[in-house]
Amino acid sequence: QWALALLGRALARLREQQSAAGHGDSFAALKPFLSREAEPGEYAAPAPRLERTDNAIVMAVGRLRQLYRELVREEIRLTVPAAADVADEMRHLLAVLSR
Repeated sequence: QWALALLGRALARLREQQSAAGHGDSFAALKPFLSREAEPGEYAAPAPRLERTDNAIVMAVGRLRQLYRELVREEIRLTVPAAADVADEMRHLLAVLSR
């Protein structure tokens, strides 16, 4: 539950940031790719609606994933006593999610 709540908070923050920046539609279309790899050709589906090329979609997903990771780290930082503990908690989070 801890892991899911933490990821949910980070995802909500990412959604808010993207909406505030005027990228709400892009976020909604690309959100499914934050936690999984796309199947071959799957990026082609949102490309026309977002008026982007497949390569631009790949780059946008990469940027969103990076922002999401940063927000997850920030959320973890709020739960540990020292910044040095973030890496250990991140590893623990990944281990919990891989079960």
